[in-house]
Amino acid sequence: MVLSEDSNDHLFKKHQELSTKLNLDINTITQAWQSFQTIQTNYSLEGEALHWLGCAVFVACRKTTTPTVSRSTVEGNCVSLTSLLRHCNLSLTQFFNKITKWADMANLSEDFRQKIKRLEGNFAVSYNIFKKFTPIFNEIFKGPIDMDLRSSRNRKTKAPLCTPTKVFEFCWTLFTTVKGQNPLYSEDIVMSYHLLQACCDLAFRNAFLDNRKDLLNPSFPELPPNWSDPNYIAPKEAPCIINYLCSKHDGIAAEVKYVKEYSWKEHIKDLFSKDILQGDEDTFTGFFDPANFDSNLRNITKTYEAQLLNRGDFDERIFLGDALVTESSRSGENSLPGTPGSAKKVNPRTQMDSTPLSTATKSVARLQSLLAGRQSGPSELLLQILQGCKIDPTEKIATIIESLGDKFRTEFTRQSSSVPMITPDYANQRLQLAITLFYKFVENIFQKEKTLHSDISHLAVQEIFYECTLACSLEIIIYSYNCQRKFPWILNALNVEPFYFVRVIELIVRSQDQLPRDAVKHLNMVEQKIIESLIWKSGSPIWRILSNSGENFPKFEDIALPGNMVHSEEQPAPGQILRRSLNNQLQSPGPSAVERFQSPISDVKKQLFKPSQTPTKTSHAVMVDKDGTKQLIVLEKPIDSTSTTPVKAEGSSPSSGRPKKSGSLSIIIRKFYNLAYSRMKQLCNKLDITDLKFTQKIWTVFEYSIRDHTHLIKDRHLDQLLMCAVYVVCKVTSTREQKFAEIMQHYRGQPQASSHIYRNVLIDRSSTQEVTDEGINSDIEKRGDLISFYNTVYVLAIKSFALQFKEQDPNIALSPLPLINNNFASPRCQITDNLYITSYDTPTNGGSKTNSLEYHFSRSPSKDLEKINNAINKHIVGKRLLGYDEDTYTPNNKVQRKMQSLVEQRRSQVTE
Repeated sequence: MVLSEDSNDHLFKKHQELSTKLNLDINTITQAWQSFQTIQTNYSLEGEALHWLGCAVFVACRKTTTPTVSRSTVEGNCVSLTSLLRHCNLSLTQFFNKITKWADMANLSEDFRQKIKRLEGNFAVSYNIFKKFTPIFNEIFKGPIDMDLRSSRNRKTKAPLCTPTKVFEFCWTLFTTVKGQNPLYSEDIVMSYHLLQACCDLAFRNAFLDNRKDLLNPSFPELPPNWSDPNYIAPKEAPCIINYLCSKHDGIAAEVKYVKEYSWKEHIKDLFSKDILQGDEDTFTGFFDPANFDSNLRNITKTYEAQLLNRGDFDERIFLGDALVTESSRSGENSLPGTPGSAKKVNPRTQMDSTPLSTATKSVARLQSLLAGRQSGPSELLLQILQGCKIDPTEKIATIIESLGDKFRTEFTRQSSSVPMITPDYANQRLQLAITLFYKFVENIFQKEKTLHSDISHLAVQEIFYECTLACSLEIIIYSYNCQRKFPWILNALNVEPFYFVRVIELIVRSQDQLPRDAVKHLNMVEQKIIESLIWKSGSPIWRILSNSGENFPKFEDIALPGNMVHSEEQPAPGQILRRSLNNQLQSPGPSAVERFQSPISDVKKQLFKPSQTPTKTSHAVMVDKDGTKQLIVLEKPIDSTSTTPVKAEGSSPSSGRPKKSGSLSIIIRKFYNLAYSRMKQLCNKLDITDLKFTQKIWTVFEYSIRDHTHLIKDRHLDQLLMCAVYVVCKVTSTREQKFAEIMQHYRGQPQASSHIYRNVLIDRSSTQEVTDEGINSDIEKRGDLISFYNTVYVLAIKSFALQFKEQDPNIALSPLPLINNNFASPRCQITDNLYITSYDTPTNGGSKTNSLEYHFSRSPSKDLEKINNAINKHIVGKRLLGYDEDTYTPNNKVQRKMQSLVEQRRSQVTE
């Protein structure tokens, strides 16, 4: 967008004023202004121009280096991010939103993008840690923390040096200083929180041993009963409050004590050795002594400010004054915002227990409980299973673990400009947890496979199975500790292909019913990320497998399970018998591990269900009535026994209950089609596209683009082809007109949406004969936005096919729609300790118990469900759940609400 000369001069004046306030050098000023002009010319910058100038200045500052006295260099020109945001009147949440868009428009390097993500992650960690720090401090020390400030404003006498407010500031600054000395804590929210709890324990110890009744809260439960007595004498040792803090405010006591002993104390000793802290160096006390406190606060503040300039990070002390984190004063909001990018409304009753920190700590605790009593090696049961195979793979598994473990340690501890250094000890801790989890997964998967197949030797010798399972175990551990090494980092570190990795995800989820719910959701996200883009990279094995198969990309109806297709015909074809089969529906269970790791494409060679006694040809479909009601049906057509029509060799009879094509590739493509339709349906709902015929046209065009022009998805994203399919059908039909900008606007509301998907699309790739420094030819990529891709690439391939929908010909064959059943979840949903919902085909542990109550959906009489409800009402089932308001909270009602929600969800799945 080109601005007028007056507007451009006004912006340049603002830029000069900002540069003067920040004391920028001439090179940084020039570079920032040139980049701003370039972006302003090519893009339309919405909002305040000064905010975008701030982004340009930030990038220019971070690209420079500043020499120091010690002849080293510091990245950046020592411009504080806090000062930059203050002078730009820009909040942190606004900054992260705009700098991410700026990175896309300026096509910044991946390394720089990782720095932005790490900075945003640091903010999210610090914000959530501070939210926990405030209630912990107010419970230990007197509050409110600012009362002493208000009480001393009208006094002519000097305010006391050591007050609850000053102690609050000292504790937070000490914590952030120690955290900044080891960037690992900014990577790991759980370890960072445990470090904070160690800091609070130290602060309590100092106040307790100094008998500071003016600081400590007399109602704190860990104080002695006679604490308030005038003659109370402080003991020589202070009680450790770590166990109490972990039980009351979430935490893992064993890990807090480990952090305190082997990390926190070492950092405190280092601060003593540098004369930053004053007091008793042996006992770490005397911090709050009037002779030491003022210098301690001053020195630790200077140390933190020096770290801040070296790192170029945001000032975590802003939480103390609630300054930059909140939106501008004009918005009228005084509360701290959520994690950057989160606009989700949270129920006030559940807000305290829904933070990322509480979720992470509970997830880690759940994992440790899951692995309690297990070692990082195979159990006796697993050894028996492995020894029962034709070839014992025990040694092979150990070799794979050793090899991948070395790769993990090397990559996890590797330091770069965008990734901080991590100690080998920390990497080994995470690896040992993952190995323990790996053996548990392998044991559970093999146990289930033994019930399905008499011989699992074919699976037991698959090295890729163990590699993917260990990679998935590491990803669960990394995610649970909220480490900033985001997926697909683990695949790149271990050199595991996404095409193979995606095969084990559902196996792991279904094999372990006690896996934390947030870990299951994360694996669902990982699976979607792989299916939507990662497996379509140019180097993915899927292209070689498709080429070797000698077949075209399969249609959805070739790989769909029976009953998972929706046809729009209102009447069955002549000669077919209509029979409802809602209550007696035969559903194929999920593919086993043996099937997932068999040949990529294979025809069905066995029948899953017994064929019908009468010679009929059976197919499954979902009929949609005029009122939109869906009904599952089976279409049976009598087969003439005297017919001599040959049967095609490919695929099996539809009556076998199996798809026409099976194999590991067919499973992945089926997931791809299901995911595509799920997102297409969401987008159509947002665009108010409710006509089934119109939806089928969009789906038909999308399926055609994948089947007949598979190259369109290479190095691109599923969502890009979906949005193009929606637009082209709206374009060629006269019944509806939709702007591309509106489609992208509604797409941005989807949870997986990201700006780079529609702003950074591959247009063309060409090889050059130029030899690079690495000695290889380099590819030149031409990229643009989604509209450019549509005009230059997509429409050329789809135009002739899409134009047939312009005539509104009712005889045009439309592709059947997938019937989505969102059942990617653990087969066992725990309500309380004694009440759970599980799939009917999931075997229960220990067999059926005589005193158990069971209800099978669509099978059991209603009286069985009434017995369960009566048991809940009589306090028989479960423990009392914790509530937020003791006066209004009723544990029975909460269980009933959860039960009712699950019952309605299961009924809706059955009726669909």
